[in-house]
Amino acid sequence: MIKLGKIKSASTNKGFTLLEVIGAIFILTVGAGSAFILISQTLSAASLVKENLIASYLVQEGIEIVRDIRDTNWLQARTQTKLLFLTMA
Repeated sequence: MIKLGKIKSASTNKGFTLLEVIGAIFILTVGAGSAFILISQTLSAASLVKENLIASYLVQEGIEIVRDIRDTNWLQARTQTKLLFLTMA
């Protein structure tokens, strides 16, 4: 009987093929790119929310100033009207 030497088949290779490495790099690149895009959009949205909040506070402050002016003028007019009636009497 003749003994034949062991023939290594392709399935017993211990290592990665070039195609597997390229596939892994592609998957990692897509994942990292997606994470960067997500972070970028989150920062943009946070900046927009901050600007809207500041604008809201400024509008609220403006309304309070207008109301204060209105109330002050109303009180002054009321006081002047009382004084007018008192001086006429």
